[in-house]
Amino acid sequence: MTARQATAKESPSSQAREKIARAFSLPDFSSDWKMLVVFCTIIYLFTLGIRLADLSSWEQPALKVAGEHIMGTHDAYFWLAGAEKIGSAADSAMSIFLDIASRISKVSLTKIAFYAPAVVCSFAALACFFWGRLLGGVGAGIFAALVGGLAQGFYFRTRLGYYDTDIVTLAFPLLVSLGMAFWLTPKLKKTWLQVTNQAIKDSAPGLTWPLLVGIFAGFAGWWHDYIHQFNIIVIGVAVVLTLLLGKKGKKAKTLFGVVIFAMAGVCGWYGLLAALLLLLARQLLKERFQQAENNIWVVIALLVLTLLGSGMIGSFYSASKRTFSAYLKPVVQEENSNESIALPAIAQSVVEAQNVPLSEILNRVTPYAWLSVLGYIGLACVIVIRPVALFLAPLAILSLFGVKMGARFDMFGGPGVALGVAVPLEWSMRWLLDKKPWRKYAIWSVQAAAGVLIMISSYNIYLNLGPTPVLSKPHAFALTQLRELSSPSSQVWTWWDWGYATDFYSRRKSFSDGGKHSGDRIFPLGLALTTPSPLQSSQIIYLTTMLDNNITKEFTGKTPKEAQAIINSLATQKIDFPKIPSPYMVVTWENLRIIHWISFYGSWNFITQSGYHARSIQITQAFEADPRTGTVTIQGQQPIQLQTLDVCSRQGSQHQDYNVPHGPHLVINNDAHDAYLMDDTAYNSMMVQLLIGDYKNPERSRYFHLIWEGYPDVRIYEVLR
Repeated sequence: MTARQATAKESPSSQAREKIARAFSLPDFSSDWKMLVVFCTIIYLFTLGIRLADLSSWEQPALKVAGEHIMGTHDAYFWLAGAEKIGSAADSAMSIFLDIASRISKVSLTKIAFYAPAVVCSFAALACFFWGRLLGGVGAGIFAALVGGLAQGFYFRTRLGYYDTDIVTLAFPLLVSLGMAFWLTPKLKKTWLQVTNQAIKDSAPGLTWPLLVGIFAGFAGWWHDYIHQFNIIVIGVAVVLTLLLGKKGKKAKTLFGVVIFAMAGVCGWYGLLAALLLLLARQLLKERFQQAENNIWVVIALLVLTLLGSGMIGSFYSASKRTFSAYLKPVVQEENSNESIALPAIAQSVVEAQNVPLSEILNRVTPYAWLSVLGYIGLACVIVIRPVALFLAPLAILSLFGVKMGARFDMFGGPGVALGVAVPLEWSMRWLLDKKPWRKYAIWSVQAAAGVLIMISSYNIYLNLGPTPVLSKPHAFALTQLRELSSPSSQVWTWWDWGYATDFYSRRKSFSDGGKHSGDRIFPLGLALTTPSPLQSSQIIYLTTMLDNNITKEFTGKTPKEAQAIINSLATQKIDFPKIPSPYMVVTWENLRIIHWISFYGSWNFITQSGYHARSIQITQAFEADPRTGTVTIQGQQPIQLQTLDVCSRQGSQHQDYNVPHGPHLVINNDAHDAYLMDDTAYNSMMVQLLIGDYKNPERSRYFHLIWEGYPDVRIYEVLR
């Protein structure tokens, strides 16, 4: 029988199987490097262009101080202050990066922090591209880079001015897992469904590769503890894949490579030294070492020793528990030095920790919920066909945790879900265009067109976000003046949201900030701002300062009832405090937006273990206030009788008291075009009265001396004994 006759007799089912096999075959990794450079350049510039699209909206005088942009997130100022050797971030990777980049480029720290998210996060798209290339091919990489690299959940947290660890907490895990996935791919069965032990030809680098990936993982973990925890997950996934799918007779050697990665990536300098010594011993004692290296039980024992000796399992459990406990938003702080006194927990009021509906999460993972659902299903299929895609599952699942743990988590799922769409699309087109000479160009074109079309169709979402400065220009400028008006040893009391910015602009230590907002901080701070008593406000500040900023020391051995009595007495009984450097109080218009939460912490009752939410409602619709009748009419509503009306501007103030027993207070800022309706608790609080009231009022000026007038946006007071 001739070869032609044999081919002719080949069954249709056999031809179909071969066609499917070609569709699902691994991509060719010997692609022209010049072509890859071209694709990477185009992808990076496209992503960077999208990220810089809203730059024009930031070019407003109101969004700059001394010619420098105001940051878009509070934490950016933590790293900026650290780069200036202020605060606890001085030795952090984020601050050191700013310092080095500024010295090399001769560009200011603030400019680098403002543009860094766009410049750095565009590299995440390249990680998506190479993941797509590994799992499906270049076409899948193009789609994943465009859609996954610009996923809304990720973009929202890494915009211009959002200099925070989010710029690396997605890209670095993608790169670490990609490195291990690339190394493991030829060492495993092709799929989970494969019955035989046939594996892909092992052309991957030797043990030097997991060592290098481990070194990078250790470097990445230095930037954020989340990355360190993800590195441990990578170890777990790599172990599972090796034991279940490893090539027969080679599992031990592959697992040894995972041990090298674990030592170098998670176990610190000692682990890296141990990894290097093992590889050196492997070179010097080739035959003896080979016997041990090929013994699966010896390698498993070495893995267990590494896991237990480094304590990584315990640290992973503890860190995960802390994260989950915080983001599940308990009302009462769980960890407390004085167990008999319950303090309020902060996470319930943090914006990024608020629950997000599943539909909204799906719209942030990719621009469309239906596409995200398709992507999750597709990713499950990809994991079956390409086992190394299991590395992406933890990130994709983490996004869904946002339902109970907040928006912080929905930034992680975009790459994996985008690959769940891109890779099956790649396989489908391979099958449809089987043996066509122009197949790869068609796939590239379709994947690129699909990615661009999806991003263009949702482009307005990115453009319409607008600038989000974390504090106003008058507020930031006032803090720069505080530097000249106070001594270096002074402490500044301002709500914790502005703590880092206060550290950076004033070069003074804030009492509370994004890292110091436990119950023993936010309770006294909230009380100082919420109480209507100037005496109580002043005394809680001095008492807390005298106790090394830990008010719970005053409650040692006290019952909740006794502790509450101490707090109440601060409003009626004058204490003669010793002389210390004067603390300062900053009150700002921005506080009015969050009175709801400030008052909750400030009114915390140790007996009932609860607080009261004062009402301060921002008027977002058109309204008309009548000073003569004392009424305000909001569009579409009936007139509301006011108790008081305050119209504030830099030119002066107008105060009207209508002598009615009930009704809200209306406070208008004509300069900011902003207005709030408040109840009595909010209006009479120190944060409002010190801001808009007469600073010469003897009841208040006795305890608060005005040193900076930025009415009605900000005032700074020296707190008197």
